[in-house]
Amino acid sequence: ICFLYTDGVTEAMDSNLELYGTERFEKTLDMNRKKSLKGLIAAVNQTIIEHRGEAEQSDDITMLAFMYK
Repeated sequence: ICFLYTDGVTEAMDSNLELYGTERFEKTLDMNRKKSLKGLIAAVNQTIIEHRGEAEQSDDITMLAFMYK
């Protein structure tokens, strides 16, 4: 699986200006690695939304997952 993303994923901020971060992103990918590609993207997106809480989105968030066979 190849997972491409913009910096808006790891730099998503909550209301305390805390970043979503690379560690949380990698943990989310690992915890959801058995899901479909669509499910994997949805899981990452959901954790970003949960992290952000009431804070406005501060940057673009783009993700692309594909499998090369």
